[in-house]
Amino acid sequence: MENSADCAGAPALTVKKSALSKAALFLFMLAPAFAPAELVSALMLMVVAVVFVLSGFKAHRGMLALAAPILLLMAVGVAASYQSAPYDIFKDVWYTLNPLLALAIGYLLMHGIKDLRSLFKIIVFAASVASVLHVSYFIFDPGLIFQPADSIRAVAGRGYFITVLAVCVLAACRKAGMKLMPGPIAAFLFLLCFSSIILAFSRTLWTSLAIMIIVVLGFLTARNLKKLAVLAVAAAGLFVYVFITPESQLAGPGQTLRGKMAHSFKEVMVSDYRKMADISVNWRGYESFLAIQTYLDGDSVQHAIGRGFGTLVDLGIYMDLGGEKLRYIPIFHNGYIFVLVKTGVLGLLLYIYFLARVLLSGKRAVNSPSQEEKLAGRLLIAIGLVLSATTFVIAGFFNKSTLIPAVLLLGALASFCRSAGAQPERPSA
Repeated sequence: MENSADCAGAPALTVKKSALSKAALFLFMLAPAFAPAELVSALMLMVVAVVFVLSGFKAHRGMLALAAPILLLMAVGVAASYQSAPYDIFKDVWYTLNPLLALAIGYLLMHGIKDLRSLFKIIVFAASVASVLHVSYFIFDPGLIFQPADSIRAVAGRGYFITVLAVCVLAACRKAGMKLMPGPIAAFLFLLCFSSIILAFSRTLWTSLAIMIIVVLGFLTARNLKKLAVLAVAAAGLFVYVFITPESQLAGPGQTLRGKMAHSFKEVMVSDYRKMADISVNWRGYESFLAIQTYLDGDSVQHAIGRGFGTLVDLGIYMDLGGEKLRYIPIFHNGYIFVLVKTGVLGLLLYIYFLARVLLSGKRAVNSPSQEEKLAGRLLIAIGLVLSATTFVIAGFFNKSTLIPAVLLLGALASFCRSAGAQPERPSA
């Protein structure tokens, strides 16, 4: 009798675990859009700790293998930080640990969810909630759409990356013949999330969407050379159109969306700007220049392993950054330079290796006979490329909030692909 009761209770426990995992992932997918990054980090750390304790202090080998390059990068940064202030070291540890926690959360919760369809539904529903809240600004104030892009973003926000993931998931599922929900509902949610992306007036969201759509729809294959050629010509035409933007549209009250895109190419160019007006307009390039100079001023050992976590870059002037006047900054828009300054060439190679492993994992999954693994593999490649590209402009993997949903999905997909492989996942003591 006891054995039959135990057998009856096992499915109930499995269902409960799955439901809790789904609810937790839904909240974490949505939280970066509305909650402070510090609060989200604390919650993720708590969940990872609880799962670790409940598992009997065992860690999944696949998760450790995925996170190993970033863990080693952290070790290099901490080891080289002996000259830095403890508080500054802690901040850099947090910048690096935060996405690692998201990676672990996605990986661990997917073990409870298991089903790829359920994962995709969570993304779509979370994105739909964010999209409704974003689009509602324009519903209640229709005149907002006619304001300059900066004014719109000041009121309605900069959009949410989860919407990019949802649009790509819905497009990929349609192409693969995977039905997540009735067609009319899927079409409505697709348009809702896509509208939110357009109304965000965010170059990052638009570029990321373009990259991911190209990958998940299967354009990046040798069999699609004609389609790739058409895309290349279209991209070249767009670049020329943006490049010849009149000066009057580049900045100031006359700045247009076309001018903003044209300025995107200039503002990330590393240069020693002298005038305050040029520094303000081309801030990302200026901070990158000073960060590189800080790196080059080091000795050969610091070139190899960096100046360590806690290293601050002297701007030479006080700048209003996030409502606070700062002269010394710990983080930069260019994540590659952040890694180079803090952890040197060794850390940079570790980060590039991490991105390469993500892409190679995706490629292996795409070559699987399983259609679900193929779909997961394309999304892995898409996320890997987005992280590689956005690291240049918004710190990519090290961004404290914007890309957390993408990193969560990365962890979940890696977990799914490993579990779906020939060898089942086994925790290691």
